[in-house]
Amino acid sequence: MTAIIGLLSFLGIGVGGFHSLKTIFKKQPKKKALIFTGASFVVMIGALALTPTSPRIDIADKSIETNDQGTAIIEGKTNDQSKITLDGEKIKTNNGEFSYKVTLKDDQPQKLTFVASIGDNDKAETIEVKPSKAFVAFLNEEKQDQDTLKKAETALVLAENKPTKKNYDEAATRITSLTKEKDDFTKRLEIVKENVPIYEAVELAETKQTKEQVDSATALVAKATLNKDSLLKRLTTVQQKITEKEKTEKQIASAREAVEKAEQEPTDDHYN
Repeated sequence: MTAIIGLLSFLGIGVGGFHSLKTIFKKQPKKKALIFTGASFVVMIGALALTPTSPRIDIADKSIETNDQGTAIIEGKTNDQSKITLDGEKIKTNNGEFSYKVTLKDDQPQKLTFVASIGDNDKAETIEVKPSKAFVAFLNEEKQDQDTLKKAETALVLAENKPTKKNYDEAATRITSLTKEKDDFTKRLEIVKENVPIYEAVELAETKQTKEQVDSATALVAKATLNKDSLLKRLTTVQQKITEKEKTEKQIASAREAVEKAEQEPTDDHYN
């Protein structure tokens, strides 16, 4: 406002001076022109006197707490001529008032320094934003949720890699304990459940090593949606062991038959 008044008074001096010169040349009364010029000069001097040369910044609270979401609103006042900045960022003012929204990311307090500037003159004001107890509780709860989520995902990945009943039950327990339901976890867990009987059939074939168990497991693996190639390789290994076992059993049976015949008819041919 004072800047506008000063500008108008400067224009008034210019206009008054022009009229004064005009009255001199035309030999007209000079009183009104001189009064107008003098008044404009006085107003300009007053405007200059009222123009602040020092920046001003007032923040009522030097320390403020956040809400339960970690947000706080900082409010302050300044003069019209001051420019307010925070870390080089200009803060918008309205009729000498300003506000700034800050959100903490963790439970550590944060200090903000606002600077009011007029030309080369600066004035700084620092305020500390502290996390409220409600926000700290919110952060702790969120951290706990993240830990629970991480453990649930770890258990689910293990169950996907090795879909046994034990791993499925562990993953299901972890996922059920989540405070927020995750649809993708539920869908992945359902797939694990479908593959548990298939995995168990392969393990049974590896333990029993019979053709019937391998055939049964092979039929189930054809429908597998997890680790299908790995399961087929395991069944191939089992089949190879069964083949080797059958070959060995035939050799043993043949050898036993030859020994028995040699015992019954001890000839050189039977001995050889």
